[in-house]
Amino acid sequence: MRLLVTDLDGAARALQVAHADLRVEHRTAAHGREVRVTTASGLALVLDPLGATDCGEARAQEHGRTPTGADVVVEPLWMTPDVEGAAAVLRTLDLVPRLASNGGGWVELAAAGGGLVGVHHSEPAGSGTVLSLQCPDLDALARRLDVHGVPTTFIDETYARTLRLEHPDHPGDVEAQIWVNEVQTDLYGYSRE
Repeated sequence: MRLLVTDLDGAARALQVAHADLRVEHRTAAHGREVRVTTASGLALVLDPLGATDCGEARAQEHGRTPTGADVVVEPLWMTPDVEGAAAVLRTLDLVPRLASNGGGWVELAAAGGGLVGVHHSEPAGSGTVLSLQCPDLDALARRLDVHGVPTTFIDETYARTLRLEHPDHPGDVEAQIWVNEVQTDLYGYSRE
């Protein structure tokens, strides 16, 4: 999982001070400096300085759109046996908790730039990150996808609905489907932070 930060060195220092169990490495990549953070569960977070990899934002602005105006938001899911620890790492990077399950198996955090990260409990064998999206109006999104010939399936979850669509690189693979979660409005078992 990659995260953009305004102060790369400051973020690295904050993580080293707050979380002694993290491995923090400064590296040089093709796009410039980055910091690789490896958690105790083995998940690698890569921190990039804001401006280094945000070419998608520049392309969106060229076409008269801004990422913050989009109705679909990227929300990677950090699957981990240590939800509390993962959420603490993200809070150190200035993400703000906005929704949490009362049982401790889920926390959703928001970044200042409008992105989201979900932290979801999983057993060690299922640790890693999963691409997920969030949208307030799944019906409108399904209609837009239908116009382009993209088949979708609705799943009624306990917290809201999920729209699933085939991954273009893995057609027919149910495990690789892309999930678009509806913005959660039913808070039974959850609390707004």
